[in-house]
Amino acid sequence: MATLPRYSSSLSINSVPLYSPEPSAGEQRLDHTALRGAARRPAPTGVLTRGNARVSVILTNQHDGAAVPTYGRNDSVKGLLHLKDAKDVTLVSVKLDGIIDLTVAEGSSSYTPLVTETKHVWQAERSAPSSSNAAPIEPCPDMIEFECTIPPTFRIGERTRQLPPSFAFSSTGIPGLFAKCKYVLTVEISKKSFWKRNTTPILPSNLTFMSTFKASPEEWHQVVAEMQTRPQSGFQPIQCHIYAISDVIPFHVQLRAPVQSLKALTTGPPAASTSTKASRSDSTMKDKGHTFIRVFLLRQIIVCVHGQRAWRTCTIGEGALRLLPSNDAQTMDWEGEVKCEEGSVDAGGFNTGNLVVKFAWKDLARHGIVVSDFVVLALYPPHPTLSPLFEMQHAHPIRIVTDPWTDTPGIPVEAS
Repeated sequence: MATLPRYSSSLSINSVPLYSPEPSAGEQRLDHTALRGAARRPAPTGVLTRGNARVSVILTNQHDGAAVPTYGRNDSVKGLLHLKDAKDVTLVSVKLDGIIDLTVAEGSSSYTPLVTETKHVWQAERSAPSSSNAAPIEPCPDMIEFECTIPPTFRIGERTRQLPPSFAFSSTGIPGLFAKCKYVLTVEISKKSFWKRNTTPILPSNLTFMSTFKASPEEWHQVVAEMQTRPQSGFQPIQCHIYAISDVIPFHVQLRAPVQSLKALTTGPPAASTSTKASRSDSTMKDKGHTFIRVFLLRQIIVCVHGQRAWRTCTIGEGALRLLPSNDAQTMDWEGEVKCEEGSVDAGGFNTGNLVVKFAWKDLARHGIVVSDFVVLALYPPHPTLSPLFEMQHAHPIRIVTDPWTDTPGIPVEAS
């Protein structure tokens, strides 16, 4: 029977081959599967510097010209500390804190810690460990490297949830609602006898509905709503079909109804129903060139503090619609795109309460915040008080993503 070869345990570190995630000269990548949740964007190479008269914090891996540092879950916060006066320094620490601060109604508030991580990046050896005033044996360097990792999750009650992004919202209505989620990096420098303290889509979005529906119908999701009519008006409801790709923002809208109902929506009520009431209803009448169909993005913020709930909604994007030709007098079709207005959104939707698949009030924890986004179809008859049709708004939940679609791992597509 052959024996196994003998292996030497005296291999030096120099004999171990070097490995790299990228192919070297003469090598070729045969296949690559990106991990779900892995970063798609290449790491930036810029630096961001903040500081005061005592210390400067130099953060690496930042975008050139960035006003604030940007990180993701599981990212490492790396950089250098430049101490302006390192004399008598005994301890240098960096502390990463994340909190959710919620306030609703008449002052009810909650403060929830998300992240609390402290790292000692330099500590002096003392000549007399029992004495806090003992002079350090070695002087503190002027430049100190540091690194701390942002965790992917946090615990609230008995549940583990994904770490939410930085977020701020305030509304002074009744009831008032204020929500803030922030992360702060603090540098602590201790000297003798004291210390001194100084925050992806599945398809490209440029594909039209007609060009992809027949080839890939499974990539589109159909939502049906109905525009109701007044009782005994004799008009039939208008069927509204909304199509939207799950992670992108092109859409297709189809209205289907008898010609009489569509005419009431687009031009107004029949002449027989237009009476002297019209002159007394100018405040509720639309202009002749009114927009009777609208597609927009709506953001909903729900906050719960000590079981008391408050919510607000705001429009974050308007859709552009293009009427399509139709051979059927009983249908009207539009296609278009909707996107977030510049500066209206700096974080995607998230929740920190016990939110399951479909939101219900009972699913929200006693302390939590839910930020949800919807694509909304709204239909407005030209004369709301005289029209046989009721106004309609139908909201369908969507998820706004932060990275553009790309078919090449690691290379994002430039946003248009």
